[in-house]
Amino acid sequence: MLAVAIAGPLLLIAALGVALAAFGQWRDRKIERIFAATRIPGARAHAPCMLRVFGLECPAVALATDDELLLHPLFGNVRRIPLAHIALQRETPGTGRSGWRGKRMFHLACPEESLLVLGFDDPAPWREVFRPNPGKEAPA
Repeated sequence: MLAVAIAGPLLLIAALGVALAAFGQWRDRKIERIFAATRIPGARAHAPCMLRVFGLECPAVALATDDELLLHPLFGNVRRIPLAHIALQRETPGTGRSGWRGKRMFHLACPEESLLVLGFDDPAPWREVFRPNPGKEAPA
């Protein structure tokens, strides 16, 4: 009886660990497929990222063309935002939860998506995409 009382919770913990590992592998494969499917020749920047909108977070793939930012989240619909509508509010280091750790976070202002934050491992191409232009102000 004691063996069952000990083995039951241990099996549950093991099952949860296996489920989390399986989800992580599925997530990584799905992001790789989205990244490969969204490749466009001549894009200004293209990379996997973390996406936060209204406090909801998920992995995504971001693609910047000459005039548009396309966000392909793991969950939800593709978002298309004209670059003319986007203003960089600030850039910060990513800390905290594992999805954001080590990334550079770009806090963006745009009328289409309130409280938009993107996190990238390599921020250099995205600094160029979100570089403030003279005369371009943050949308109200």
